[in-house]
Amino acid sequence: MRSQYRHDLEAQLRVIVLEMELYYAEMNIKVLAELHQKIEKMKNTLQGLGSDLQLLIAKVLMQTGNPKLAAAVINQLIINNIDDEKLLEDIRGLDKSRLEMERLIQDAKQELLSVNNHAVNLFRHGQVNEALTILVKAMEKMPYNKTILLNTITMLLVDMKTYGADKEKLTKTQDFMHKATVLGVSESKLNQLQFEFSKLGDYKTPLVSRHANFYGTLAA
Repeated sequence: MRSQYRHDLEAQLRVIVLEMELYYAEMNIKVLAELHQKIEKMKNTLQGLGSDLQLLIAKVLMQTGNPKLAAAVINQLIINNIDDEKLLEDIRGLDKSRLEMERLIQDAKQELLSVNNHAVNLFRHGQVNEALTILVKAMEKMPYNKTILLNTITMLLVDMKTYGADKEKLTKTQDFMHKATVLGVSESKLNQLQFEFSKLGDYKTPLVSRHANFYGTLAA
C-alpha cells in the first residue's frame, strides 16, 4: 500500500501510522520494530510537516510501545511551537496524568529560554558574531522556532547597521525573512523588519548611532 504514496511523505507517514496500529494489534513485534525504525530515520523530516500529523505519530508511538521515540517527536514539536498554547494543551492531553508531558514542555521552554537569553545577553554586550553563532546553531536544531528566527534576523540587521552591510549578510537576512513569512510570522512584525531592511542601502559603512532603538525588538 505504501508504494503508491512514495512521492508524498505525509501520505507515507499516515500509512505507517495505520500499519503501526495494525501490527501492534496483531502483536507482530518484528514488523512493528521495523516501522518504529522508519519513523526514527525520518524524525528530523517530521518538523516540516503539520503539527497534527506529528502529534498523531507521537500518540501512536506511545500506544505501540515506544515512549522514548514518542518523547523525541514531541520535544521537536514543542520547541518549534513553544508559543502555540492550544497545541501545548493537546500535547498535555497525550498523558492521562499530564505530568510527563508537562515536564517535556517545561524542559523545552527552559532550553529555549537559556539559548535565547544567552544570545541576547552577548548581543547587548556588543558580541554580535558570538550571539549570531549561537542562534544559527539553535536554528539547526529548531528550524521552525519563530522566536529564534526573529532574533537572528534582528541581530543581523543591527550588525549590518553597526558594521556595514555586505552581499552575504543581505542575502542571508532576506532568506531568513522569507522563511519568517512562510512560517506565518505576524504581518506587523514582518513589516517592521522589512522597513529596517529597506534602509540598509544607506548603511554600507557603520552607522552605530542610529541602531540604538532597534535593540528593543529583541524577544528575551
